[in-house]
Amino acid sequence: MKSPIEICLLKILISPQSDLTSLNLQPKGRYLPQPNRIPMKIGRKPKPESPEEMALVHHALENPIRRRMIILMVEGCLSVREISEAVGPNMLGYHLHRLELAGLIEIADGAITLTESGEAYGALVKSQAERGGAG
Repeated sequence: MKSPIEICLLKILISPQSDLTSLNLQPKGRYLPQPNRIPMKIGRKPKPESPEEMALVHHALENPIRRRMIILMVEGCLSVREISEAVGPNMLGYHLHRLELAGLIEIADGAITLTESGEAYGALVKSQAERGGAG
């Protein structure tokens, strides 16, 4: 039996054309891509195109450190060194990797570039933080 939260997530994340067998439903409502799936085409696009991509974005933004990082990037901190100074070096590589895996940023030679998705979600996270929400 699915919890009300899982049912709500399914209604939001899965379009009528989605294939439910491609999802691996895990405890606590986490959706993980199947290992034999074709790699996702994440990059410079305005929004995730599949439930798996949406799950990666949600996972990336569920952490307060990564939300703070994306806010800093939207505000113009676009080097790994600047981000490290602002949020601390603890697990910085891991946090950057999660944001990159979700298609929110691209990293090359120590410079961070926000993707279209990164700019959109970053602006949303920033506005929520300014209104007293999760920041």
